[in-house]
Amino acid sequence: MNKFDEFDKIKTPSIWKETILANDFRVSKKKREIRIKYILAMVLVIIIITTSSIGITYALSESFRIWINECFGNNVSITDSRDLLDGINGDTIVLKQGKGSWYVEDGFIGVVDDNYFYNEVNVLENDKLVACSINKYQGNIEGENYSFKYVRYNNRILGFDYQGCIIDVLPRIVDNKIYVCIDMDRKYDLAKVDLVTGELEYITNDHISLNPIISPNQINILINKNDQAWVNYNIETGNSNEVTNINPYMHSNCITFIDENTVITYDGNDGILLDVLKDTVTPLDNVPLEGTLVNIYDIGDKIVFTNVINGNKCEMDHIYILGTYCSLDYVALFNNEELYLYDINHNKVVDLNNDKKLDEEIEGVSIIDKEHLLISTDKRVYILAKEYINS
Repeated sequence: MNKFDEFDKIKTPSIWKETILANDFRVSKKKREIRIKYILAMVLVIIIITTSSIGITYALSESFRIWINECFGNNVSITDSRDLLDGINGDTIVLKQGKGSWYVEDGFIGVVDDNYFYNEVNVLENDKLVACSINKYQGNIEGENYSFKYVRYNNRILGFDYQGCIIDVLPRIVDNKIYVCIDMDRKYDLAKVDLVTGELEYITNDHISLNPIISPNQINILINKNDQAWVNYNIETGNSNEVTNINPYMHSNCITFIDENTVITYDGNDGILLDVLKDTVTPLDNVPLEGTLVNIYDIGDKIVFTNVINGNKCEMDHIYILGTYCSLDYVALFNNEELYLYDINHNKVVDLNNDKKLDEEIEGVSIIDKEHLLISTDKRVYILAKEYINS
């Protein structure tokens, strides 16, 4: 149960990283499942990277060019990274030593310091990195002060630097209202706050409401009741219903909305699809990795991707895996020298390795959205765009 969101923001000491990389993690050829928990420590390592510059780059290999043309046809233009560097905010972005580390959260691209406080936050708009204005919101609930900083872009919001009794903001704005998590001396509830009027309205008052998960279009919020139950709250109707078919102890990271009413998770050794309104279950043959529809197995000298919903399979030659990053659209696998992207919708593996060997090592990969990856190396950070469509 994810009661302590602060654990997600722990920075891995460099000595741990050096120790990990010094070991031989060659994978056995016996059939086994590559579990996401195996690489959790690696993920913590790779997303905390101090770098020197950032640019958009395209077309790392011929197979990538072919994949783009298959997906988007002949109206796609492949542009070298050097041609686009000056197009980001009008000049080249240089991340100076000591300024911070690049970090992706809910589609926002920020620079965080050693304490995970954001120095700046950006979004991608028309393949350009656009800076977001950082705002501060503050108020008082029953005599308890609170404040937090936030940026907003369209209907998305990113909250950070929380002080006082509001400890989290859900990542969506609905009718100019945000949904917040409140901790009043370890009494946990959810409320909605009108960003214009400042009015606050509780949507729970049981003091045990934790770790909410919101659906993509902000209709349903799945709430854990302090390991006692899961309850779904429907924003449109204001009604709540208990969801009995999710283990009360299930970690919130293991539950992913794939549409407005359906989540994918697991029960024991079996994956399940669950309708949060009807509390009905569709069993699956395999358990997916966290945050995606895919399971990964190492079979002999092959890595096999399996879509646990439709059964699609795809394989690639075995590589040593330093880390993975998953979404509903892609699974990225990488080590210091190789990067592969499994495209779930097209059921194919895309080779994103450079035609020529770079004088740098890959240290981390994050999926920003359906069209962009953030690739961190030991010398710089790239934003890799899936396509660049001419107007």
